[in-house]
Amino acid sequence: MTYIDHKKVKDGDLVQVFGIDVSGSQGNIDWEEVKRAGVRSAMIRAGSGSGSIDDQFRRNAEGCTRQSIPFGVYWLSYAWSPGMAREEARQCLETIEDYKVDYPVCIYFGRDAVRYAASRGVAVTKELAARIVEAFCESVEGQGYTAMYGTEPDFLENLFDGRLREKYPLWIQGDGPPCVIS
Repeated sequence: MTYIDHKKVKDGDLVQVFGIDVSGSQGNIDWEEVKRAGVRSAMIRAGSGSGSIDDQFRRNAEGCTRQSIPFGVYWLSYAWSPGMAREEARQCLETIEDYKVDYPVCIYFGRDAVRYAASRGVAVTKELAARIVEAFCESVEGQGYTAMYGTEPDFLENLFDGRLREKYPLWIQGDGPPCVIS
């Protein structure tokens, strides 16, 4: 798992931690076995859209907590406006309020969000994507969490402009070696 924190990158450090990305798609996870395998962190999907909580979120957060595996969370966004992003942030924060979240709270905005917006007649431009991410992240930071945004490697240049990289850590989700951002 790689995420890029602009504050640390300026100092020459890339934050890279051996971790996993989990959601309800993986079913019931044996967190004791995960710890034995050497996993040192997790990004857990808390939910998606306008309040759909991931069916394994609580179990995964509790498993990480029991095994002392630090974790962050992500919300799979389907927002097509800043107002919708603020509502998603509210839902996310409500979902995680009972847990100690060690890593950032992330809005994951990628191809699914763009497709969903298009199905509603909204074309997601770089400007709109930035405003959606900023609305979510500002809400998260307003509650004392570290905010982050995430996307697929191919959407990074096509969907996001550099201003977000100066403001928030970036999680690039995908298999393979870490991406290098210039």
